[in-house]
Amino acid sequence: MTETDAPSPDGTNSPEEPGALPEQAECEQRGDARDSLYLLARVRGLPTGGEELARVRNLSTRGMMIELDRPVAVDQRLVVDVRGIGTVGARVAWARNDRVGLELDRLIDPLAARLPVSGRRDLRQKPLRRD
Repeated sequence: MTETDAPSPDGTNSPEEPGALPEQAECEQRGDARDSLYLLARVRGLPTGGEELARVRNLSTRGMMIELDRPVAVDQRLVVDVRGIGTVGARVAWARNDRVGLELDRLIDPLAARLPVSGRRDLRQKPLRRD
């Protein structure tokens, strides 16, 4: 038995087995680096209507994982507003308990969410020249 064939500590052989967490299988299939963090985002498009606060746990250029107190369905469309990034549409790629994986409609800069709120400048502008 090779190291890759050995069962994991929980007794499963691969993340695709029933009972494996969706984010484990998803993470192994994606190549985007993720920035782990904890900040709040506003989410719209929920079945209950209105707007809910979600906790953003990680961000990549193409997606994010959030924690949400309301159930959502796979393929459901949401709109997420994250400080420093702005508003972006998303598709629910997976949902497990209160954790939700979102596939974003456009590429984002995950590091923009980490910029300080004060003194923020538009990231699309070129740096100011000092003559």
